[in-house]
Amino acid sequence: QPLSSVMVKNIQASDYPVTVSLRARTEPNRAVDVKAEIIGRIVALPVEKGGQVNVGDIICELAAEDRHEILDQANAVLSKAQLDYDGALRLKSGGYQSRTAIADALARLETAKASVKRAKLNRDKLFIRAPFAGVVDARPVEQGDFMQRGDVCAQILDLNPLLVSGRLAETSVAKINVGDKVGASLATGETLQGTVRFVERNSDLVTRTFRLEALVANSDLSLRSGLTAEMTIPVGTARAHLVNASLLV
Repeated sequence: QPLSSVMVKNIQASDYPVTVSLRARTEPNRAVDVKAEIIGRIVALPVEKGGQVNVGDIICELAAEDRHEILDQANAVLSKAQLDYDGALRLKSGGYQSRTAIADALARLETAKASVKRAKLNRDKLFIRAPFAGVVDARPVEQGDFMQRGDVCAQILDLNPLLVSGRLAETSVAKINVGDKVGASLATGETLQGTVRFVERNSDLVTRTFRLEALVANSDLSLRSGLTAEMTIPVGTARAHLVNASLLV
């Protein structure tokens, strides 16, 4: 039989990146349901759904009712208690006041101070404020609604930075460390770059996987929460030969 002709090519091993890939999704960095701490009727909603807020911005305002008058009364009682206590101290210096009377005056003064502080807190709680900068993603109440203590005024999402989370297989978890660089491709076509923030220490009992969180910049808030992503994490290099599949065929 005649020998077959073949082609020969010399190839050298090169360093190729080794990566860990996993399915992921985008999430807010923080999300909180801002709730009322006192009961009252809503008289103002300064921020609409989808609006941006800064720390301390008012998102719900409750009716004051008699809370301002209660504070004024508490301040008046405090002024009277302060005068009584100061007078008791002056009488003590002249030997005309007992220690018991002075202690009673001090107790009334401290009680009055506590009443003023409580009244100020109740007045301040009329304004439900944003705990951090973010976006009002949900607002289940309207002006005129009556809120009980613990009712939700709004849900605020912190989307900058944005969180990208996925589940790591137990065979890969030892290769990933906090601070590692991460690439993510979203289903919408965007490509993101971020950094590993957290790798879970305790695996899921069913899947035996570990939660991984990475942070990516989102200063213009163009990226949304809940998007599907493909996360890729470089974990080193390996020596390998590049052999085209067509040669094997």
